[in-house]
Amino acid sequence: MFRKSKNGIIVEDGGMSFRTAKLKKMGNTYVDTMTGQTFTLNGRPIRFDGKYVYLLSGEKGVVLEPEVDEQVLKLKTSPQLISTILEPEILQRAFKFKPAMKTIIAALLIGIGAGFFLGLMF
Repeated sequence: MFRKSKNGIIVEDGGMSFRTAKLKKMGNTYVDTMTGQTFTLNGRPIRFDGKYVYLLSGEKGVVLEPEVDEQVLKLKTSPQLISTILEPEILQRAFKFKPAMKTIIAALLIGIGAGFFLGLMF
């Protein structure tokens, strides 16, 4: 069964701060419902407390891949995932934005009023 929301653990402050997040699907990206941060979920989830969650970088907005070294657990971002840039998604949302009809009418009336007032002044 396909769910439109995912669970994530967001790593912030250089790995010194962790928080959980509910991610909602918006277009090709997922958005943290509490903060509005946008993430691409192209990586694999990890198993945490019996559930699959995404380990995410709060600074870069991508999935972190755990890598076990000889002595330390490293969290790194995949270069392939970093190449997925969020700007096209933001631009796509900006062009999809449609103002309400009353906003358009209010702007039209303000423009006509300002033009009439300035026409009387000059």
